[in-house]
Amino acid sequence: MKHIIPLLIKYILVSAILFVIFTMYSGTSLVDILIVSFFLTITTYVIGDLFILSKYGHLAATFGDFGLTYFGTIILGSIFIETVMVYGIVAFFAAVSISIGEWFFHHYLTQTLLTKEKQGAVWVVPSLNFATEFSEEMEVSEVKKAKPDKKIKREKD
Repeated sequence: MKHIIPLLIKYILVSAILFVIFTMYSGTSLVDILIVSFFLTITTYVIGDLFILSKYGHLAATFGDFGLTYFGTIILGSIFIETVMVYGIVAFFAAVSISIGEWFFHHYLTQTLLTKEKQGAVWVVPSLNFATEFSEEMEVSEVKKAKPDKKIKREKD
């Protein structure tokens, strides 16, 4: 239930951008655009937003969404859209436009959905702040000299 609103927002974002770009380059029907938008929304939401965004952050998720949108638009456009157009150029403009919108969508998603789930200990977002520990190393021979072996004698009861 908590994923319905973000999915609808993403679907409207993807559909609006694809409608503008596909109608600019060809006379694509609205039904074809909505079908392509549906499949792109589902795949980029699951892979890009839920997996990549939660593990690697905004920039990686935006680049991941760009790649998924670019190749998804080429593949789905060649399957569902019957008009003749250059899919590579149209897919590139669509992917750039959707990636810009995705940047803002990722901020919304991290503030609403991922923050709530992180508080419930569902998401573990690794940070890249590593700490280094420094100490003086001792030779093994020095450790043995410093602490001689003392055997514990057990007394019989």
